[in-house]
Amino acid sequence: MKKLLFFLLLLPTAMMAQHDKRHQFSVSVAAYGTPADQRFTDFTKDVCQRAGYDHDSTTTFPLFMGTHTMVNLRYDYRLTDRLWIGATAGFGITWRKYYHYEVDEAYLWVIPVKTHTTDDLRMKSLTFYLGPTARYEWYRSGSGMFRAYSGLSLGVTRQTLKAGWRVPDAHPDEKHTQWRFGYQLTPIGLSLGPSSFQWFAELGYGHQCAFNLGLRVGM
Repeated sequence: MKKLLFFLLLLPTAMMAQHDKRHQFSVSVAAYGTPADQRFTDFTKDVCQRAGYDHDSTTTFPLFMGTHTMVNLRYDYRLTDRLWIGATAGFGITWRKYYHYEVDEAYLWVIPVKTHTTDDLRMKSLTFYLGPTARYEWYRSGSGMFRAYSGLSLGVTRQTLKAGWRVPDAHPDEKHTQWRFGYQLTPIGLSLGPSSFQWFAELGYGHQCAFNLGLRVGM
């Protein structure tokens, strides 16, 4: 009788493990903490210094604060009960704007008229990340609705830095593209929901940003 009760108690967990989906697709939005932010900051400082702009006078919308916002797409395959392997791709963008005013005084006949010219400097960074991934679930609730995991991804990243003016004659436009080694370390990730439909949040470091929120679908 005790064995039967023990089996009935373990049956829901066993059924949940058996019915875990083999394939998972996810989409998420991430921000802050990517190494690409520092390279973009160094680029903007260099351009501003050469052009005579004040680097601290950016007119970037405060929500973005000149940091990359990324959209991440991912596929995972369940290799064992708790280990997932797959691939991920991330697309990120950020921008900053600067204005430089010069006030001149001219005379229209005998009437002094003040005019000004504006150089509108716009700088943008585009990033792309691609790499294989691994994720291990080290905690799972009895029902399987709540899970905690860690993950790692190693790949490549492509960053394009652009600088352009509305007054083309003022300065030549610039564009630089670099390929680098990329990575994403996720010490802690949390997911909520059944295997077929999960919300998740991740805290990590790397080329897919520090804070990641998204939706995962199993098939």
